[in-house]
Amino acid sequence: MADSEPQCGLLPRWYAESRYLHSGAIGAVSDSVESFMFGQLFMTPSISTFRDGNHLSVRFCHLEYPWDRPKAFADPPRTLPQIVRGAFDSTPPEGPAASRCVVDYTLVGEPAAANIVDDFEQQGFVCERAEDAVMAMTYSSSEAGLAEAPGAVVRPVKRSEVAQLAECNARSFGYDRMGDTAWLAPKLARQLDHPELFHMHAALVDGEITSFASVYYARNLAFVQAVGTRPEHQRQGLAAAALSSALAGLDAGTRVYLDAYEDGPMRMYRRIGFEEVGKITYADCTSRD
Repeated sequence: MADSEPQCGLLPRWYAESRYLHSGAIGAVSDSVESFMFGQLFMTPSISTFRDGNHLSVRFCHLEYPWDRPKAFADPPRTLPQIVRGAFDSTPPEGPAASRCVVDYTLVGEPAAANIVDDFEQQGFVCERAEDAVMAMTYSSSEAGLAEAPGAVVRPVKRSEVAQLAECNARSFGYDRMGDTAWLAPKLARQLDHPELFHMHAALVDGEITSFASVYYARNLAFVQAVGTRPEHQRQGLAAAALSSALAGLDAGTRVYLDAYEDGPMRMYRRIGFEEVGKITYADCTSRD
């Protein structure tokens, strides 16, 4: 078995690969949180390889907590809400953060997950249930450049454009309507500082970044971390062009994953070559503090 192929055990391959990549992408761009999975074989939060088995035998959730206060967790934790809150007893460098845990119904099973979520709610957490489609494709170099956007320049984002990229990101996802966006630029800067991990491409109209795509690349696997377009420029093919450009730097045969939950983006992903391979149902439990 090649080093890039995980020992999936009881998990579907698409789940093991996509969740591993999702966690890796989160950890790579943040110096204030660490993301990892609870597993039956869980021993340490510091292992970041496919082959240890810990990331792949998932029972409960992934947990985000300040990385400078790592804690070892028992398996399975019987007081998960208290553990999550306890991990947030220091303030991350980028400001206050809410205690948060994502409980995976897909693997835990409906009754067990419902009990866990009920425990969070009894401890004052707000829990919202959602479902994501996991989509995948095997990249072929012959597909590079299929998506075009007339009138736009599509290219990698320059490090000097981080402020403009942050503004586009905020407009695309509505962060500008939620309040402070000061955290965006530092995170995107770390992404741009590691082109070996992140392919960050943008579509520019009249010199302005109007759409972007970020693809995390690790060990012949890739994860589409984010695709966004300013509201006033949507439905012009810009997102498809930016994503196609970002994918063009991958080696042929790379397996690429992404999470999606809206019909419009899913149609665009299908045109590029993605297909749905599975669904993940989860509850996002966030403290009111």
